[in-house]
Formats: sequence, structure tokens, C-alpha cells
Amino acid sequence: TVYFSLEGSLVCAYTQWLSHQPCPFYLQALEPCRLITLPLNVLHEAEAQHPELAEMARRLAEYLCIKLEERLHNQLVLSPEE
Repeated sequence: TVYFSLEGSLVCAYTQWLSHQPCPFYLQALEPCRLITLPLNVLHEAEAQHPELAEMARRLAEYLCIKLEERLHNQLVLSPEE
């Protein structure tokens, strides 16, 4: 287990998504869920037609970066009890 996500959370292998490389991890739902996928080329096509989506994509990248840093901090600084 690498990571747990709560209901309504965004889950993304962002590095692999951008680099077009296979992800070394897989997702496993503990209960029924709805999964939405977004191929990178679809996002780029949508951004070309609707430039305001580029802002949304930038915010998504920021969100993912923040979550990654929070997770690293928690693993490196906090005890398991915290």
C-alpha cells in the first residue's frame, strides 16, 4: 500500500501521465467506486479549443504537488501515531 485516498479525492499518477510511461502502481478500490480517466491528448485538445482550461490544468498540477509534499512531510517528520 502506497497511499489511501478518501471519497471524492483526485487520484493521479501525474509523472507517468506527463511522461507517457506506465505507472508502477495500481489502484484498488476498497468499495464500489466511479473512476473517471482523462488521457493527456484529450486534455491538450480541450485546452486548444478552450484556453481557460489551461488555468484549470495548472491548478490541478499545483494541487497534486501540494498533496505530494504534504505526504512526504508526513512520512518523514511525523510518527505513525500522528
